[in-house]
Amino acid sequence: MLQARASEISPGDDVPAGLGGRVARRRTMKMVVGATASVIVVGAIAAGAVTTATTKGKHPRVIASNTTTIAPPTPTTVVPSTTIPTSVPVAVPPVVAGVGCPTSSVTAPFDVRAPSVGTREVSGLTSAIVSRVRSFVGPRAGFATDAAALEPDVVLGPKGWSCRVFRSNGGGAVMYVYPPAAQGSFVGDAAWATSATYAGPEVRVETAVLGHDPDISLACPVFATDPIVEHWAATAAAPTTCALPTGRTVTKFGAGVFTFVDADGTRGVGVMRVRTTAPLDGDFGVVTCKLTGADATLCDAVISDYITRYPGSAPAGQTAQLGGVVTVNGVVGTLQFAKSTEADVRSVVGAPSETARASFSAAGPTAGSLLPDYQALGYDCTTAATPARTPLFVQPAARGPYCATIYYINVATKTLAAFRSSSPKYSTVNGTKVGMTPADAQPREGKQLLPHGCLGSFVQQGALYQNGLPMTTAAYLVVFVGPSASDLVSSVESESNTNPVGMLFC
Repeated sequence: MLQARASEISPGDDVPAGLGGRVARRRTMKMVVGATASVIVVGAIAAGAVTTATTKGKHPRVIASNTTTIAPPTPTTVVPSTTIPTSVPVAVPPVVAGVGCPTSSVTAPFDVRAPSVGTREVSGLTSAIVSRVRSFVGPRAGFATDAAALEPDVVLGPKGWSCRVFRSNGGGAVMYVYPPAAQGSFVGDAAWATSATYAGPEVRVETAVLGHDPDISLACPVFATDPIVEHWAATAAAPTTCALPTGRTVTKFGAGVFTFVDADGTRGVGVMRVRTTAPLDGDFGVVTCKLTGADATLCDAVISDYITRYPGSAPAGQTAQLGGVVTVNGVVGTLQFAKSTEADVRSVVGAPSETARASFSAAGPTAGSLLPDYQALGYDCTTAATPARTPLFVQPAARGPYCATIYYINVATKTLAAFRSSSPKYSTVNGTKVGMTPADAQPREGKQLLPHGCLGSFVQQGALYQNGLPMTTAAYLVVFVGPSASDLVSSVESESNTNPVGMLFC
């Protein structure tokens, strides 16, 4: 850990006195066995056959739009009072005409004329509702360079309205369905600016790619309570805390599906389609239905139709299983130091996104034998170094992959030896977790901050057995703060004394 922290210091940074010496001492450390130890660390923490069209010499967009049958969904969980209304089905599925949406993009093809789309059967809606709506078709989020390869997005909207799609360089897309009176807000070169300030009636669908960090600000206002999104927000390059907008009531409708109602009556739904959780992969869509007058009754059909067409999926996986309490008895969640094996970790937490066999010992014929090798199981990893992630390799120099959560297996004993995580899913028994201030952590732990120790500034519980010092407790717990005492809790770290690999030795 000390090497990892030292490697982040650039030549121009102010380096605390003694840090170089601590690194040197770390490279000649001794391993001594004892009981069990654990540590907590704080720091700077579509719808019918399609025609193609060309516009301004650009590539044509082809959007496939198939006939679908819409069945009214049934809620699985309702909290607190928002429900998806049921509708009286008709004997013969009615047909809704399709409307193609022209698309502008910051990437080629830049402007594509609206495609021609066919009709779509929808069951579960009354004939009266069907006669008042149309099916609007445009591309969903994605990174395809070929416009024809992008999956279509389909949403109901009032009959007689128009639509427009804008695609961003991050792969996201927003489709506006708007009344004739708002035509000037969604056309021309100024559409990006004017659409952002439009506040009138609309049906808006925003789609984005899961794991694309800039889009966490779009996901949090709808999926704030979903563990996958919470973890994404906490481990993003710029970690954030998800929160619902003031006045918004959210209901979990099903796996990856959350409906919402705002104080002004605006309604909508968010749908996640998760393929994998480590690394996070998939997409999500957020439908906002802001209709007035007689059109307001159409929002039920808009939301129900979208949920049925794009059922959510949030499979249980390694990200959703991350978390637990770290104790001074060497327990991390349901796993136990010196007892739990790699198979146990994989069973509880899921398959790691990265693994590495390495050592905390300094290179050399003598030092290389001081500490046993470790097998690192890394979760939520990236190839680029970030303050919230730790390199899997630390000797002879720190290098990636860089992971937010790491379980270290002692290769000699084949059992869990150490652990670290920058995820707020982990906490001490006193409730200290990532994101808290030292002022919050110190009273919880009942200990004061020790500035600039060999591991950095920290609050300590227990004792780590090394260099001949006797242990006073079965575990070692530290809350790190650094380089400034105003920094936040950045990670939870633990190491066994009966089965160490040297992660916390210094």
